[in-house]
Amino acid sequence: MVYVYMRGIKKMKFTLLIAFITAFNFIYSQTTGNIVTLTTSGTGKTIEEAKNNALRSAIEQAFGAFISSKTEILNDEIVKDEIVSLSGGSILNYEIITETNISSGLYSTSLKATVSLRGLQTYCENKGIEIEFKGQLFATNLKVQELNEAAEFQSIRHLIEMSNELLKKSIDYEIKISDPVAVNNSELFRIKYEISCLPNNNIYVFNKYFIESILGISMDENEKSEYLKLNKKIYSVKLFYAYEGNGSENSKSKKNKQNIVSGYETICLRSMQSIIALQNFLISCNQFVLNFKISNDIETISPLPLPPNQNMYLRVGTVARELENGWILNVNESELANSINLALEDEKQGLIDFKYLNGLKQTSWGYFYHFIQDSTILEKMNLMNYVVQYRPRMGDRYINPSQNNELYPPDGIGTIKIVNVNKITHLYFAYYNKEQLGKISYVKVVPSND
Repeated sequence: MVYVYMRGIKKMKFTLLIAFITAFNFIYSQTTGNIVTLTTSGTGKTIEEAKNNALRSAIEQAFGAFISSKTEILNDEIVKDEIVSLSGGSILNYEIITETNISSGLYSTSLKATVSLRGLQTYCENKGIEIEFKGQLFATNLKVQELNEAAEFQSIRHLIEMSNELLKKSIDYEIKISDPVAVNNSELFRIKYEISCLPNNNIYVFNKYFIESILGISMDENEKSEYLKLNKKIYSVKLFYAYEGNGSENSKSKKNKQNIVSGYETICLRSMQSIIALQNFLISCNQFVLNFKISNDIETISPLPLPPNQNMYLRVGTVARELENGWILNVNESELANSINLALEDEKQGLIDFKYLNGLKQTSWGYFYHFIQDSTILEKMNLMNYVVQYRPRMGDRYINPSQNNELYPPDGIGTIKIVNVNKITHLYFAYYNKEQLGKISYVKVVPSND
């Protein structure tokens, strides 16, 4: 299991191309009287700014849902004033859930805020603003659930976006190069490149962030009970985890002397689009162990996109013939030992260990491997995290449009394990003649986005 050590973690140096005041929120409980409790997230250049953006999100969401639909009156000046003056009034209290340094210039905060709607109403009246108090909505449980479902999807998108930024900088690469081997009856020489993908300290930041965030988004027991009473579907996935910190404590979590929190949870989500977006992320995050390129004096080699003529797995069950260059991705010990004796295994672990159940029974790597052979892979991967029509079909290795409820059984779509990925290794076989070999003075592997 991964033990996540947050002390002294190296700050990541990358620029996040998002607005700092973006704050996605998630209403997690029902309203009571003139009070509504929300769990919100905010980002900022400092911890304080991230917290204020999360509080701002709570104010905006509560105001728009229960006070007035005229959200244009909540201009920047009023919202800033409210954050300063209403923290002890309209915002009755708040509790910090997570505070994460996403990068050297970005912080993310999640908190649980209790908002007094009557306080918001009084504030607006004192400012001379005409409002329409939507008190009747307090009796409308379905309306609150609809807000939960819409906000949940935004929270999942926020989680995916932040996770991708962390994972981009979570892998270091090393390369080993074999001596040239003469090919019989040919003037060519074969060189084997062995690329090792080694998770660095940033993977620990991701693990803690992902675990705490997904636990915060998940429905609590009271909300699940309300959904079941209404015969509404709940979408679930099992999570096994271990990390350091003061994370979510519950009856299934254990804490040892090293301050390691470990346990398991059934993550329950409210909408199909949320669970589809989550599983798309679990599949597509494997791209980060292929986010590199090999370069030398005469060529640059990248594993993505993976054209059929560079995919040595096409000769499954046979020994790869000489003069066939190409990739063997995510090799197992047997493949590494035998170099080019191939055996495709969909059970291989990916960057995150995620396995489907109930008929799908494939790992996230298995789906990803077949998916990346699509000629439009790079374009599709950019859409996978946010466009929810892409998902695996029963018995199909590819990701195709489907929203079949039968693929989401009550016991969940599968199991996520945040486990220790020590190393993922890829092989590439290249062929050069004497003249080409004479021109090669260096070989290096670097991240593709560098």
